[in-house]
Amino acid sequence: LGYLAEVWRLGHSSVQVVTKKSAKRLIVTALRDVPSATRRSMIGFAGFGISRLSKFQPNRVGARSIRHVSRRLAVLRKMKYLNAETAAAVDESLMGEEVGFTLEQLMELAGLAVAQALVDFVKSPQCSVIVVAGPGNNGGDGLVAARHLKQFGYKVQVLYPKQGRNEHYSKLRKQLDAEKVEFVSEFPPADVILDSIFGFSFKGTVRDPFREVISSINSQQSSKVVCVDVPSGWDVDGREPDQDSVRIENPDCVISLTAPKAAVQNFQGAHYLGGRFVPEHVREAFDLERYPYPGDKGILLLPPN
Repeated sequence: LGYLAEVWRLGHSSVQVVTKKSAKRLIVTALRDVPSATRRSMIGFAGFGISRLSKFQPNRVGARSIRHVSRRLAVLRKMKYLNAETAAAVDESLMGEEVGFTLEQLMELAGLAVAQALVDFVKSPQCSVIVVAGPGNNGGDGLVAARHLKQFGYKVQVLYPKQGRNEHYSKLRKQLDAEKVEFVSEFPPADVILDSIFGFSFKGTVRDPFREVISSINSQQSSKVVCVDVPSGWDVDGREPDQDSVRIENPDCVISLTAPKAAVQNFQGAHYLGGRFVPEHVREAFDLERYPYPGDKGILLLPPN
């Protein structure tokens, strides 16, 4: 409820704000059918949402805003997690004739969301970031994110062990060269590692050079690890890994794209969602929630599991 206290401090001099006690009662009532442990974390998330809402709509802080946030929390209670097949079908729908996105457009939107979520997570423009990119679309998202992070003022380097065959990856690399982003062959010291090696379409066993790269990421004890969509090497459908499999261990943050995947349903770290570009009819077709993105933001910090 510390966030509610801040709302009170910011707003009570100019607008009428409900008391913290009233705010808590409204939120607890909205979440009365939620298990107690989850309810406690969601009450904290509600306070976070109200504080965010107050920044964008300062004249609406009060009971109406709290009910608004509580309704949005009801959406998050029943959040749907996609398996690999459904995630691929959603992408196909977005790039179909009816919607008309190109792969390059989706990559740009996803990469921007990744960069914005990373900035929100680290909360320090002075930190250094190494982007580890794979040869597919997930790697392309990472390359786009690297460009935006460089433009945001971060120190960015890219480890790109194997470039994809699509011509667009060559263009993304050119854009990074134009921004003077350094490509490296080994892990330099960095505050944050952005894992964009494999996405939801990954299947099978991790092979070199990425087996060695993932092992190196796991050995970087002083770096925060942020993963794009699905931590590399994780089974997208949430199945248990093989004993000899290599995968990202203990990531600090996951940035889901379009909708969360089954692999991260029990993830305990910071979890962001980026994907405020899915049309209403596509959401309805795949039974996706209307995610409560705050204000004009393209990313959403999800409540803890």
